[in-house]
Amino acid sequence: MGSSFAKAYKLFNYDLDCPSGCTICEDGPLIFLPGEIDFVSVMCDISKEILAKPTDINGKEVWVCNDNPCPFYKCGRCVNRDFRPFDCRSYPVIPYLKDGKLDVKLDKTCPLVQQKKMGQGFLGDAKKGWEYLAPPIWWLKIYQEFS
Repeated sequence: MGSSFAKAYKLFNYDLDCPSGCTICEDGPLIFLPGEIDFVSVMCDISKEILAKPTDINGKEVWVCNDNPCPFYKCGRCVNRDFRPFDCRSYPVIPYLKDGKLDVKLDKTCPLVQQKKMGQGFLGDAKKGWEYLAPPIWWLKIYQEFS
């Protein structure tokens, strides 16, 4: 599964020009995709328990970013661009279930969305990335509860 994350991260590696001081993407919880915490932990040589905590939700173990600030968030910016989780790298695109299938939408609270400053193709490419990673339905349901 690690190679799936490596490929998805490489294929979808946008670097948005976020407004200075904006932290909207940091406000919500980060829920790692199944297997993603292990991939990020190995690639960054950092204990997964520093990044997140295992949480039992509806009988499924889900790794949720700790309440502590992300160790890669420094001076108002992520300093771990290469191995930021897919949820981080695809924001403000949010995956959700529509008629029992994966779909994506834009977070309308994001200033880039409000000002229509999203790069060409970002939404479509993010959707392709989410489809490639194919999160299980149970994960999408949990993610929607947190979003």
